[in-house]
Amino acid sequence: MPTTTPEPGSLFLFDRPASNTPALSQEMRDNFTALARTNITTDAAFPVDAREGMLRINASDPNDVRLEVALIVAGSLVWRTIAKQLQLAKALPTKLIADFGAPTNPWVVDHNLGSQPLAQAYNASWFAFQVVPQGGPIAAGQCTVEHPSPNRVIITFAAGATGHLIVVG
Repeated sequence: MPTTTPEPGSLFLFDRPASNTPALSQEMRDNFTALARTNITTDAAFPVDAREGMLRINASDPNDVRLEVALIVAGSLVWRTIAKQLQLAKALPTKLIADFGAPTNPWVVDHNLGSQPLAQAYNASWFAFQVVPQGGPIAAGQCTVEHPSPNRVIITFAAGATGHLIVVG
């Protein structure tokens, strides 16, 4: 059986800065976290201390949730819709990483996500395997992905392979 590591619902890697810019990366993570935690509202006047460029999620109409940005128009702060009819998630996505240290074919992972999640296989050096349709030939560096149930994924190769499988759902 592979070693599996569930990660938090967030797909951000909070401990790793992007593009060697730790200060900018931290600022972006902080801003996103602030938006997600504090700027979801059903009040058209929220937040009262809004500034130009701020984002909010306006859920005053549950059938038409909107992502809005604050702008200055004719000297006054107004909220303008960026996207509408959004679906607010009930739960955040889950990412599972399965490691296969010994050559194995096929890779079978019970992820228990209750869906057919995104699954990508990587070799031991973290180069992605090319996914090809089931039923056809499988060459070196290729694999097929099968979801026989809502809680299991099977990755098949031409021969036993080592590497990693990331499942996101």
